[in-house]
Amino acid sequence: KLYAWEEAFKNRICAIRKKELSAIFKYDLLRFFITFAWTAAVGWMIFFTFLTHVLVDESHHLTAPTVFVTMGYFIYIRKSSNCLASVIDFIISGVNSAERVAKFLVLKEIHKELVVQQTKEDKVSQNSVISISDGSFAWSAANPPVLKNISLDIPKGSLVAVVGMVGCGKSSLLSAVLGEMIAQNGSIQKKGTVAFVPQEAWIQNDSLRNNILFGSSFKEDEYMEVLQACALTSDLSILPSGDETEIGEK
Repeated sequence: KLYAWEEAFKNRICAIRKKELSAIFKYDLLRFFITFAWTAAVGWMIFFTFLTHVLVDESHHLTAPTVFVTMGYFIYIRKSSNCLASVIDFIISGVNSAERVAKFLVLKEIHKELVVQQTKEDKVSQNSVISISDGSFAWSAANPPVLKNISLDIPKGSLVAVVGMVGCGKSSLLSAVLGEMIAQNGSIQKKGTVAFVPQEAWIQNDSLRNNILFGSSFKEDEYMEVLQACALTSDLSILPSGDETEIGEK
C-alpha cells in the first residue's frame, strides 16, 4: 500500500479480464451460429426437398402422403441434428481436458523411495523420530544437491533448533524432511506424522535497526546482545550500510 500499487494492478487485472470477455464473446457467438445453422438446416432441407420434387415431378404438385412421410423422416433427422451441435461442443471440451490430463500424467514423478515411514513394529532407531543417514538433496534432478552428505538424528521428545547464516540450507533441510526435495543419496526415516508451521514475517519499510527496535528506545548493549543472539552480525557486515540499510516488503 505504501507504493500505491492498487491502480497499477487494477489496470492489469482489467486488461486481462477484457481479453477474457472478448474470448468468451467470440466463443458464444460462434456457438450461437452453429446452433442456429443446425436448427435452421432442417427447415431449409424440407423447403428445397419439396421444391426439387415439384420441379422434377411430372405432375408438379405435392400429395398429402408424400408430405407427411417426408416430414416424418425429417423430424427424426431434426432430433439427431439438434444433438450434433452439443456433441461437437462436448468433443472439443473433452479433447482440451484430455490434453491437460496428459500433460499432468507425463510429468516426472518425485521418487520418495528414500523417505521411509517407520511403524511401531520397526526396531530400527526406536528412540528417534526423524533420522537422516548420509543424505544428499536437490530441488530438481538437473541441479546439483543443495544439501550434501548430511546425517541427522532427532530423539523422541527433544527440542532441536537449526541455526546458521542466511542461505546455509535451514529451510532446505525442513523441505527435505517433508519430502519436497529430490533425495539423490541416503535415506530419511520418519516415525509418526510431521506438522510444518512456517513463519510469516512482516517487515516495515524502514531501516534494519528500526525493524529490530520496533519502536523501542535504542540501547547499544541490549541491541548488540540481540544481534549476537540472532547471529545477525555476519549478515550486517554484508549489507552496504549495515543496520541502517533500508529494507521493506517488495
